[in-house]
Amino acid sequence: MVEQSLLDVVLNSRGHSTTVLNRVIYVAHVEKSSSDLSALEAFHKPLLNESFDDVSRCTGLLMHMGNDTVLHMLEGPSQSVEAFIQKLHNHTGPLSDIRVILSTEDIPNPAMPSWIVKSINLPRADSDLDAKEPLAPHLYRTYKGLVEVGAILTELQGEERDRAIEDMKGKYHEKLPGNELIASCLLYTSDAADEEDSVDLGGRRIIKKKKKKEKIKLRVWKRKEYRR
Repeated sequence: MVEQSLLDVVLNSRGHSTTVLNRVIYVAHVEKSSSDLSALEAFHKPLLNESFDDVSRCTGLLMHMGNDTVLHMLEGPSQSVEAFIQKLHNHTGPLSDIRVILSTEDIPNPAMPSWIVKSINLPRADSDLDAKEPLAPHLYRTYKGLVEVGAILTELQGEERDRAIEDMKGKYHEKLPGNELIASCLLYTSDAADEEDSVDLGGRRIIKKKKKKEKIKLRVWKRKEYRR
């Protein structure tokens, strides 16, 4: 029996693909005039087409929340995801106060089966954070919940998957973030202090955290009203 190298093990887990996949989640305010799903899709699709050499490799979930905010989890080849985020920050459009809240490098596979756009109005009082409450645990639960929803949808096929996507709020509301959590994310601003173990993405500081083989970057925030 021939022993496998670490590289062989990694390549086998990726189906022998050498493409590095990343996952990023950002939140933003959206103009009321552009808050319907067709307008959001019309804004994002051209940017995705410009950023991805093969748009079929773009997966994720774009959610319009019930308080004129959006959360977008985007997955794909690292260069394409980075190009999209840069275009988004440089583009004049219906989104404002764009904040990248999580970025995961070198994921083994996409969570979502395709790129999905949904309206999710999910009021949840327990997700309205106190000004001094740490945000990171809520962000990680959001990340984990979205990945779990994606895994469930990926296992489904055909009409069963379509029905699950259509009733996403009803079926998976416990795994989805509430309106108040997204609003709380947008009330925080990044700490201006420099960190050696950090990267700059679109001008926003992100702190690296590791879990298993993925590199998860979390931004550390302060409430605007507490910032000196």
